[in-house]
Amino acid sequence: GAIGGIPSFPYGFCLEHFLGRDPDVISWDYSMNEQGKDASVLEAFVRQATQQLPQRPMLIMIDTNANRMKLLEQYTDKGWLHDAIAVGKKE
Repeated sequence: GAIGGIPSFPYGFCLEHFLGRDPDVISWDYSMNEQGKDASVLEAFVRQATQQLPQRPMLIMIDTNANRMKLLEQYTDKGWLHDAIAVGKKE
């Protein structure tokens, strides 16, 4: 399922209600809803995902914002995310 044109807050804080307890993959289109913003909104989403979803699903971010891509890399390098990928047009 998808919810179009909706920002990550508040929906990014209710992941279990939208995705169930054990999704294999989650994604969010930051390029559509969070343009020009820093990585703080993504960081809140990632923190919620790692706390609410015990299986730590793969995260696909549809965005190529340098700050948000760096955040994904840091969380993956530290082992807080098991797997993450960012896709989109180069800025």
